Amino acid sequence: MREMPTGAKLVGAICFAVVTLIAGLAYWPLMTDAPRNPAFLPIAALFGAMVGWFHVGRLAGRGLRSAVISGVAGSLWITIWSTLAFSLYEMFRRSLEKRYPMPDDALNGAVRIGIDYLSHAADPTILTILLVGGVIGGVLTESAARRWS
Repeated sequence: MREMPTGAKLVGAICFAVVTLIAGLAYWPLMTDAPRNPAFLPIAALFGAMVGWFHVGRLAGRGLRSAVISGVAGSLWITIWSTLAFSLYEMFRRSLEKRYPMPDDALNGAVRIGIDYLSHAADPTILTILLVGGVIGGVLTESAARRWS
């Protein structure tokens, strides 16, 4: 059974797309050794909107404590999904350049790329943006759930 769209889901999608865009803009200068994909920011914002809609928006209406927890968890999910997607994309791009002799080398390469991306994401500025943005996004989503339910 599919749930209906709600104001909280819409606010969650918008808030977490914005949080992801801000974090992506802070992350962009740190990408010195990897090629910069021009679709990075829109795709990351899409992941943020999806997490805001399907995770944070769905959990809205359970109180302020739950909103803060789901907002921080939403930022964590954004980091996980974005890292997974972009590291797999980079692995496929390198595979097409025939950099990996065997399929298991490509999978190991994807893991190394993901670890490299996460090490850049461990920058204090990005962590602060994700943490504070997640809390604010969770609280705004909770507020929308209370206002429009």
